[in-house]
Amino acid sequence: MKTIGIGLVFILVAKAAFAQLLTTNISNLNQPFAQFVEIDPNATAAFAFNTGNSSGYFQSLGLPVSSRFLPGMVKTTGTLVVSLCKDAGGQPGDTLGTLLPAGENDSGVTAIDLYTNSTTLGLATNTTYWIVAQNSGSLNVAFLLNGIAASTLDAGSTWTLGGLVSTSGNYVQFDIVTLSAPPISIFQPVVLTFTNFGYPYVLQQNTNLASTNWVNTTSAIQLSTVDTNQSVFIVPANAGQMFYRLSP
Repeated sequence: MKTIGIGLVFILVAKAAFAQLLTTNISNLNQPFAQFVEIDPNATAAFAFNTGNSSGYFQSLGLPVSSRFLPGMVKTTGTLVVSLCKDAGGQPGDTLGTLLPAGENDSGVTAIDLYTNSTTLGLATNTTYWIVAQNSGSLNVAFLLNGIAASTLDAGSTWTLGGLVSTSGNYVQFDIVTLSAPPISIFQPVVLTFTNFGYPYVLQQNTNLASTNWVNTTSAIQLSTVDTNQSVFIVPANAGQMFYRLSP
């Protein structure tokens, strides 16, 4: 009979719980293709999305990418630099992070490339962000992003599309996956615990669940670290009625 060590069981359970918290907040990958959004050498294309009432930590950007070599030029490998940026009055603003590709696609065939980030990157609620794709480091390769004619999103999307900066006027096909806040467990006496998976979630409080005035908790006392992936708070009896949530 096979046996599994307790440590291995904990790792497997933690991985399963982590996967359950991964959410595709916005996607239009299943919408019909209309026209390529071409990014010529030293050019840039950008598109925005608006987060709704849900926040989370950025996990991946799925972006269908292909490329073509410009005629009369020697073939070399091109570079598509993809960044996540703040909004600045309806245009891309400061860069929050340069996303890392799982592998660049120079095959000439459209494939969904995954872009991730090497550090934790929290996305706030009700905020506009930009994805900026820049063709740099090559003079003979044009990158092609899939474009669709309408702003229709796939079923299950909770975020919305924002503005677009490109020459085609089409929306870019993409999806974004985030790590949602884990559930909070409550015990008696009042103890709040949650698994953080190494992501620095902040426990916030509010006396009114419908209010937007959430602040970092002062009524709950955080205990010393017992496990690097588990946060534990004690709520004193004099804290009064309070609502709690997790925020990046």
